[in-house]
Amino acid sequence: MAEKEQKLFTDFSPTTTEAWEEKIQADLKGRDYQRALVWRTKEGFNVQPYYRKEELQNINHLGSYPGEFPFVRGTKTNNNDWFIRQDIEVNSNDLKATNKKILDVLQKGITSIGLNVSCKTNITDAFLAELLHKICLDAIETNFKVCVNNLDNVEAISKF
Repeated sequence: MAEKEQKLFTDFSPTTTEAWEEKIQADLKGRDYQRALVWRTKEGFNVQPYYRKEELQNINHLGSYPGEFPFVRGTKTNNNDWFIRQDIEVNSNDLKATNKKILDVLQKGITSIGLNVSCKTNITDAFLAELLHKICLDAIETNFKVCVNNLDNVEAISKF
């Protein structure tokens, strides 16, 4: 370990927001900045392509903690349990490959899986046994996305 703390990028001078914006405009080559780089979330707010330290200075709640007013980090101070979900497209032609992918993401810390099953797929006990081989369903939240018009699939999953 180094004896003293070293700062990264000391060879580079700070870049101003104006300089960044000029470079972005040049790289866009006339394309509209808002349409090309800013995206709108499902919640209805815009996400900018980058943020800088000066934009955070007037946000008062950044120093707050969970369980403290204005409660932007939640009302609880402990037991903030949540799942980390990974959605996976189920390849009904190669269930072993899909199972391998599920096991891989579980090894990487995923705590919830979402399995997207094609509307054309007929789910059977054998299908589920191969898809979920070596997966402890009691230890992992498992979600299926199936077509609502195929109640046989829903029934097969619920009985498994």
